[in-house]
Amino acid sequence: MHDAGPGGPPPPPERLSWWRRIFRPAPNTRRAARAAYRQSLPLRYRAIRWVLALVGVGAIVGSLSLIGRNPVGWAVDRWNDLRGTTVQVTGLQAHSEPEAEATDAAPLLLDNLSNTGWTAPWTATSALDPVVSSCRNPADPTILGMPPSVVVVLPQEVALNHVSVAAGLPKDDSRRAQQFRPKALQLAFTDGTCQQVQLADADGLQMLPLDTVHTGAVRIWVVDAYPPASDQPQDVATVAEIRLFRRP
Repeated sequence: MHDAGPGGPPPPPERLSWWRRIFRPAPNTRRAARAAYRQSLPLRYRAIRWVLALVGVGAIVGSLSLIGRNPVGWAVDRWNDLRGTTVQVTGLQAHSEPEAEATDAAPLLLDNLSNTGWTAPWTATSALDPVVSSCRNPADPTILGMPPSVVVVLPQEVALNHVSVAAGLPKDDSRRAQQFRPKALQLAFTDGTCQQVQLADADGLQMLPLDTVHTGAVRIWVVDAYPPASDQPQDVATVAEIRLFRRP
């Protein structure tokens, strides 16, 4: 490579790699000027800037700790929410409320079989009853006049973010057309909140998102249903399967 002679064009500027442009900026850039200004400050002022930065980070961490949030766990939860990551909750137990006089059918919600399930009384006017859509904590006993529900107990409190539901019996079961099929379910949690999930009129499991909620149990009951498609209807609605999902 030859230097340009007198009167010749100046050599082209050296092309810097991306990492040099980030970590070793050219001296005529604003970033370089700011770096030079910071380096020109007396050591005492630079130390004060670092202390203030650390105090700010400490304040954020302290605030999250005061409201019961682990900062690292909070960041991981946000990442899992962004990716939609879920893990199925195992070790569930279920019981009906009010307690059934005969064999409790609630555990059939957890047996991984689509032709069995929990059946609740339901008529064409059931959805009009305002009591049906009331929010009832899983820890509270069912009082007289309340619609029947199922309480699913988790082995420990987790952050639920999805529920999977099989609404009604399978298509090849003749009872499906005779029964009401759940159209909406109400889910109540131990933090005192409730959420409703809407179901399509289809058999098989339907994965439905929840607003993430920390709970140790879920009370589930029918609040709306599709009408029977038969001239011999039965005044019942069946939920065949329930699965709960949490953050990792």
